[in-house]
Amino acid sequence: LYLDGATGSNLVKAGMPSGVCPEQWILEHQDVMLQLQKDYVQAGTNILYAPTFTANRVKLAEYHLEKNMTSMIRDLVAISKKAAESTPGHPVYVAGDLTMTGEQLKPMGKMDLETLIDIYKEQILCLVDAGADLLVVEYEIEQQRFLALLKMNYKTYYTHMTDSDPWGNSNSVIKQKAILPGENQKLAEAALIDLADKNLKIIEKK
Repeated sequence: LYLDGATGSNLVKAGMPSGVCPEQWILEHQDVMLQLQKDYVQAGTNILYAPTFTANRVKLAEYHLEKNMTSMIRDLVAISKKAAESTPGHPVYVAGDLTMTGEQLKPMGKMDLETLIDIYKEQILCLVDAGADLLVVEYEIEQQRFLALLKMNYKTYYTHMTDSDPWGNSNSVIKQKAILPGENQKLAEAALIDLADKNLKIIEKK
């Protein structure tokens, strides 16, 4: 299994300056990102990272772009999906890429855990709507870095909605796609990689 890599370094070589929002720069130079990811596919990669690394509302707010998060993620994933289709016969999956917000949780920082969860839920749901095949998450526990590959297990669920207007109440059942587990469910399929010793742990369905 081959993943792409060094995207940031290659974008800098292609002209991306420091201090800009990477996602916005990519959207303004889509041909650069598309060609880079096509090169990864030609080299044999199996998973492309959609360039959504810091596309959460906290990081985008630093550039006053948080209101554009949904459309930005949609367009960023579309670039990777186009690159993934560039070599027929060689299946390539597109991973939504997530990382830290840069904010610390209480008591070290000001952010509540519930707020952090909501931030990631927003980003993940945007990635689901954009058609990402899986999630790639880089995280840190006690100064030890890990990389997680989380499979998108799409299922169809039904939501009941009641609406009211001056003419009365109406009930409707909405069919929707969902991948996030409930509070009493556990993650079914994932690969966890310790970035220090490259130790791999696989979580599979029983």
